[in-house]
Amino acid sequence: MYSVVRHPLYVGNLLIWGAITLFLHSVLFSLACVALFVVYYERIILSEEAFLREKFGREYQQWAGTTPMLLPSFAKWVRPSLSFSRKIALKRQYTGLFVITTTMTALEILGDLFYKGSWTLEWPWVFVFATGTIIYVTLRTLKKRGYLDVEGR
Repeated sequence: MYSVVRHPLYVGNLLIWGAITLFLHSVLFSLACVALFVVYYERIILSEEAFLREKFGREYQQWAGTTPMLLPSFAKWVRPSLSFSRKIALKRQYTGLFVITTTMTALEILGDLFYKGSWTLEWPWVFVFATGTIIYVTLRTLKKRGYLDVEGR
């Protein structure tokens, strides 16, 4: 991903949180959240890039000069030296999945409170939350016991 965009994690976060805000059915709220996201992450990005310029010098400057900051350019894709590992992906991303399922369930409850004056939790949302929780606990246990470790990584 670092061959197509300098900050793939932030692009992913923007897409996730942008999608979650759309769940509230308010384009204005979504646009405001995206704007706040951009302002907040701009400071982080500028700080990180200053650190990387200091640490890696000309090599970083050359890479940054040809790699877009936030809008991916898939024409610049370079195949990674390491192959994709499902275990590594599960080991690193299970918390994000749990946060997404929990946030979506919480927004559903808050939406009911706001629009109906009381909260209810329909079965699909019980299923989403329960599934997210089971996956989280299972993957966390597997990680703690070393089952998601990959030799050489």
